[in-house]
Amino acid sequence: MILTDSILDNKRPWVLALFIAITFFSVNGVLAYHSTIVMNKNLERIDRGLNALNLIEQLKFHLFRAESGQRGYLITNESDYLVPYNESNIKARLLLTTLYQTETAIPTQKAKFAQLFTLLNEKLDEMQASIDYVDKKQNRSAVKLVKSDRGYKLTLHILGLISDMELAEQEFLTESRRQNDKAQSDTLKVLLIANIVGLCLALFALYFTFRSGLRIQSLIQDVEASNSYLEDKVARRTEELKNYSQELERSNKELEDFAFIASHDLQEPLRKIRAFGDRLSKGFSEKLGEQGQDYLARMQSASTRMSRLIEDLLTFSRVTRRQREFDPVDLNALIADVQEAFDYAINESNAILEVSPLPVINGDSSQLHQVFSNLLSNSLKFTREHVQPRFAIIGHLSSLNEKPFICIEVIDNGIGFDEQYKNRIFNLFQRLHGKDEYSGTGIGLAICRKIVENHGGKIEVTSRIGEGTTFSLWFPLPQNDERAL
Repeated sequence: MILTDSILDNKRPWVLALFIAITFFSVNGVLAYHSTIVMNKNLERIDRGLNALNLIEQLKFHLFRAESGQRGYLITNESDYLVPYNESNIKARLLLTTLYQTETAIPTQKAKFAQLFTLLNEKLDEMQASIDYVDKKQNRSAVKLVKSDRGYKLTLHILGLISDMELAEQEFLTESRRQNDKAQSDTLKVLLIANIVGLCLALFALYFTFRSGLRIQSLIQDVEASNSYLEDKVARRTEELKNYSQELERSNKELEDFAFIASHDLQEPLRKIRAFGDRLSKGFSEKLGEQGQDYLARMQSASTRMSRLIEDLLTFSRVTRRQREFDPVDLNALIADVQEAFDYAINESNAILEVSPLPVINGDSSQLHQVFSNLLSNSLKFTREHVQPRFAIIGHLSSLNEKPFICIEVIDNGIGFDEQYKNRIFNLFQRLHGKDEYSGTGIGLAICRKIVENHGGKIEVTSRIGEGTTFSLWFPLPQNDERAL
C-alpha cells in the first residue's frame, strides 16, 4: 500500500505536467486557429477594397482618356481622336456597372457608388452631346456647350467624389491591415510561445545555442569592423564629391558671370558700329558707290543679328542667374497678355488661336510669359504657305515619374520638322533652317527649356514635316490645390 502510494505520488507531478502541457498547447492551437480566421476575413476585406480602388483608378484613367479624345476631336475635327474616346466611353460605362455591383463593407460607400454612377453617366452623355453637335456641323452649339462649364463642374464633382471614395477605401484598407497585422502578430506570439516551451523541454539545445551565440558574436564583431571601414571610406568619398561639386558650382558661376558681363559689354561697341554705319549710310552713300553701299548694308545686317544674339544671350544669362520666389500664376491671364502682345502678328497672318481653360500654377510670371511668347513667336514664324495658321493651347492633368503634373500643350499646324532633331533644338545656337530662310538666333528654345526646368518641370516636342508641331510643358501640380482641369 505504501509502495503504491509512493508510485502514485511520483506519477502525480508527471500527470499534472502532462495535463498542463496538453492544456497549454490546446489553448495555443485555439488561439492560432482564431487568429487565422480573423486574418482570412481581413484578407477578403482587403481584396474587396483593393478591387474597388482598382476600379476607381481605371474609371479615372478612362475618364481622362475620353476627355482627351473629345478635346482633340473638338479642336481638330479629326476622327482619329474618336477611337480612344469611344473605347474609353464604353469601358467607363462597363466599369461603372461593375463598381456599382461591387460588394463593400463600408456603409456609406454604396451610396457614393450610386452617385458616381449618375454623375459619370451625365459627364459621358455631355461629352457625347458635344461630339454629336460637331458631327452635325453645329459647331456653335458645341462651343456653347463646352463654354457652359457644365462638363468642367461635373468633372470637379466626379473627381471630388472619387477622392472621397478613395480616401474611405484607403482608411478601410488601413484599418483592415492593422487588424490583419494584429491577428498575424497574435498568431506569431502564440507560435513563439509554443516554440519557446518546446525549446525549454529540450535543455540539451542550450549548449548548442551557447556555442552559436559565441560564433554569432564573433561574426558581429567582424561585420562591425567591416562596416566601420566602409563608413570611413564612404565618408572620404563623400567629402571628395562635395568638394568637387562646390568647385563645379563655382566654375559654372564664373562662366555665367563671364557670359553676362561679356554680353553686356559687347553692346556698347556694337551700338557704335551701328551708329557710325547709319551716319555713313545717310551722309556718304553717294561717295561709297554701289559696292560700298552693299558692304555697308551687309555690315548693318550683321550688326543687327549680333545685337539680337547678344540680347538673347543676356536673357538666357538672366534666366540662369535669377531665381525668385514663386507665386501663384493664372495661366489664363498670362496667355491673354501674350496673345495681346502678338495681336497684330496674329491678325496679319489671319491665324486662329484657340485656348482651353488653364489652371493656376506656382512660378515666376515674367519667365513663364517669356516661355509662351517664344513658343507663339515660333509658331507664327514657321507657318506653311497657302495654309491658314491654327494654334491651340490646351492643358490637362498628367503624371511624370509617377507624380501628378499639369501638362500644357502648344500645338500648331506649321511646317514641322524631322523628329530626329527634337533634342537638338533645345540647345544653344541650334537652328534647323538657315538665317536667310527664317530669322532668329537659335537661343529662344534653350531659354524655354531653362525656364521650365527652373520651375521643376520638363519640356518635350513632337513634330511631323508638313503637319505641325506640339510642345508639351510639364509643371508640378500645386499642393493642396483642389482646382483641376
